[in-house]
Amino acid sequence: MPKVYLTAQARAEAAEMKQNEAFTMAVKTVRARTNQSYATVAETVGMDRSTLWKLTQPEFVGRAQFGRIRAVAHAVKMTKEEWLRLGGF
Repeated sequence: MPKVYLTAQARAEAAEMKQNEAFTMAVKTVRARTNQSYATVAETVGMDRSTLWKLTQPEFVGRAQFGRIRAVAHAVKMTKEEWLRLGGF
């Protein structure tokens, strides 16, 4: 079977997806640790619960508004450097 090498674009997309998965796991972990529903966490952050649910799906994180990601990242105690990487900085 021939080896398949990733292009630079495919590597960048894979790295972005990995960061998105880290963010979604942080959201899920904090929600489970605090034993709160999505509605409660969303109210704390100040957003709709369907938006918060979408932020727990890695494929939606890339399309979310950066301000909402920042608010949730702050609520789940991510460092500034970690959430800035989510926005591509």
